[in-house]
Amino acid sequence: MANKTKQFSFTAFQFDLHYIKQTNKLRLGKKVKNDEYAITWDFQFVYRLLKTIFDEEPLARKMNVKDEWFTLLDDLQQDEKYIYGKFKSAAYGTKANLIHADTLESRENPKDKREGEEMYTHFLIRKEDGFMLLQSTDVRMGRSKVQTYLEKFGSETISASKYTDLNICSLVSSNLLEDIKKLDKVKSTIIEISTKEKSDENEFIQELQEETDSIYGTHVLLEFKARYAREGLGKMIPFIQKYKGQKGVTAIKVVGEQSGSDRTFNVDSYSERYRPAIKVDTNNSPISDDLYDKIKKIGDDRDLLKRGE
Repeated sequence: MANKTKQFSFTAFQFDLHYIKQTNKLRLGKKVKNDEYAITWDFQFVYRLLKTIFDEEPLARKMNVKDEWFTLLDDLQQDEKYIYGKFKSAAYGTKANLIHADTLESRENPKDKREGEEMYTHFLIRKEDGFMLLQSTDVRMGRSKVQTYLEKFGSETISASKYTDLNICSLVSSNLLEDIKKLDKVKSTIIEISTKEKSDENEFIQELQEETDSIYGTHVLLEFKARYAREGLGKMIPFIQKYKGQKGVTAIKVVGEQSGSDRTFNVDSYSERYRPAIKVDTNNSPISDDLYDKIKKIGDDRDLLKRGE
């Protein structure tokens, strides 16, 4: 009998590597060397980073989160065009009674409090440009946790390289630009910054977080007013891309006016997403081999990223 299929959601990202680039600047008529943070992509380094982590014993590459759940890199493969694999995670510490969907009869849950149901988060990285797809079934295993995991277990590999750190940035769907174009006026862009996850790459965000901490605050809202309601449109998407996905930035909103009424767009709602139909097993879990084939097809069809290097 043929396998059933089910749609699974994937969010698109851009995988960046940061390094310090030396440039020459004129100062008082003299050339002075200046260090600048720059962004690049190197699939060989990223695969080496992942492979170094994957080659460790499972318990040595397991990341515990608040003693409530854990995650680890559970599969890693590559072919000519892609790096791909999956993370395994499980939550534990609760064991409510089980209830039958048809009879409503309940029984005691037999699992131990240190046990949890296995969840898998599949990913794919295109070697040519760093385009990345991350399965968004498990809400715990989002962009931030994957980045934290790679930084934690890949710290030695990163420090031994020419790169300072890595960043996985959300890609904004073209639908956002189309909806913004329909506005009569673009009034402002609002950025919310939290002190919970400290930025390690953006000095502006770091300074704001320190100021917020100094007054025992947890969040700060910045509103950037548009000087010219229509002319600022072309610069808005690069501005959003600059801050979206940065550590500490919890929300970005665009405020405008259409037909006399205010409209607000939450940028997170416009992340680039895909929902391929994947073959599932008897537990309705995706069959990895079919999943890898489907997301490779998305990578084949998706345009190359316009990297500004």
